[in-house]
Amino acid sequence: MEGWLSVRKAAEYCSVSVRTMREWLKQGLRHTVVRRKVLIRVSWVDDFLTQRERRTDYTKARMITEEILKDVA
Repeated sequence: MEGWLSVRKAAEYCSVSVRTMREWLKQGLRHTVVRRKVLIRVSWVDDFLTQRERRTDYTKARMITEEILKDVA
């Protein structure tokens, strides 16, 4: 899906509040302003979230376990 979203629609896309979306804009979420309306590309939202992706310790432990078991089998 590509296109432009308003702040409200971008918030709905991410399942977050408009307040959270505005905070993300302050944190560097790329956007443009046309006639005083903030517009955000879907790909910019996806990129922003991907850059902030975190792996939990559980995920790291699972990956290590799978690697060890692969060598054993």
